[in-house]
Amino acid sequence: VDIEMEKQFNLYNSEVRVRRINEGVYMFGRIQFAAKILPVNRKLLVKCSEWQDAWGPLDRFMDKFELKQREAMAEIIKEEEDERKEKERLQREKKNVNRGGPPRSKQPTTESSVACPLPSSGRLLARG
Repeated sequence: VDIEMEKQFNLYNSEVRVRRINEGVYMFGRIQFAAKILPVNRKLLVKCSEWQDAWGPLDRFMDKFELKQREAMAEIIKEEEDERKEKERLQREKKNVNRGGPPRSKQPTTESSVACPLPSSGRLLARG
């Protein structure tokens, strides 16, 4: 089954990887599925819970799930990249604070936007 799975999936040139979990059990992106070869005609069939565990041809499986899994994988990659960037930003801020400097703000403060209290009224007025 493994050799036939490899042959069949290579025909699709999918960006989504297939991982072997056990004999006849695989992961396609986030979808677990089973595969078997019919002894009569040597046809590869797959089944997954999204099909109510019915056996079907690999091309139907790929038509239904390949695009969804590719999009899901792209989303995961984007989330990981965003998390990495945020972690790097926090590390830079931490280093800056440890050096005694103020943390960098995303927007520079201008004099005209800084408020200062008036001694007599306690209200805030902008400098400028």
